[in-house]
Amino acid sequence: MGYLPFSVTVGGVPIEGQTHGLTPDGLYVDWDTGIQGWFETPQAKVLLSERASGDGAFPVTDGSVLYSARTVTVGVMAAGPDSDAVAAHRRRLLALAHRIVRLVVRDGLEETQADGYVEVAWGKVRRTRAQTGTLTVVCPDPRRYGTTPHRAYLVPGTGGGGLEWSEPDPHGLVWPVSFADTGGGQNVATIWNGGTSTAYPIITASGSIDWLTITDVEGGGQLSYQEHVGWTPLVLDCLSRTATVSGVDRSRLLTHRDFPSIPAGGSVTLALTGTGTGTVAVECRDTYI
Repeated sequence: MGYLPFSVTVGGVPIEGQTHGLTPDGLYVDWDTGIQGWFETPQAKVLLSERASGDGAFPVTDGSVLYSARTVTVGVMAAGPDSDAVAAHRRRLLALAHRIVRLVVRDGLEETQADGYVEVAWGKVRRTRAQTGTLTVVCPDPRRYGTTPHRAYLVPGTGGGGLEWSEPDPHGLVWPVSFADTGGGQNVATIWNGGTSTAYPIITASGSIDWLTITDVEGGGQLSYQEHVGWTPLVLDCLSRTATVSGVDRSRLLTHRDFPSIPAGGSVTLALTGTGTGTVAVECRDTYI
């Protein structure tokens, strides 16, 4: 948990129970409180319309099941050989204030992360070698993400980038999408989502590229940017559905807005078309709610 280059580790207590005098120096999870709100779904934001003359409510579609921000509560214990060591551990957590931090939770082989702001509270009872408290992290994005990103790299090809184009329209694809013999396959990649919720990749393009278009090979949706892409990266965020360059919003220059997404436990195959040279990186993480 933390922000670069500062981080704080809260570990498990390696002894039976919590005999504070035997707890090694460090910050530990207080098992009386544990961690809450991490492995559970956040509060649902679903509006039900009750039937006036029948039992129950009207049906709710999948797209209407949304969730609020994720609030994570961790019981913590600062332990040390004396009160000065305990106070030093308290200050380490308080140093996370006034900034967005990354919370990483490792449970066996599963390791997931989320970003949020921190609230720290310490209990009234203070012992010489230990003090318990509560660490709260409020994450505006309720999704938990795998810590290992999945990446694919695309480069503009020749001959229409390896895709079959319609003769009348030099920027129109033949449907269903098919591939020509040119392009060498470097402009097509498949990226996976091993999580349990839909993943939204981040696409970063740089170089000297014109007529940049990202096509979902299976669905046919296109994401197109009409302006020249230079060495200052163009960032296409599929979650926020925005295009930015150096932090400046350039979404108005998108001519097609079919931002790709990756279903839970599934994959998406993307094809790059455009002229010029450069690299388009596609990155996503396993996503969970």
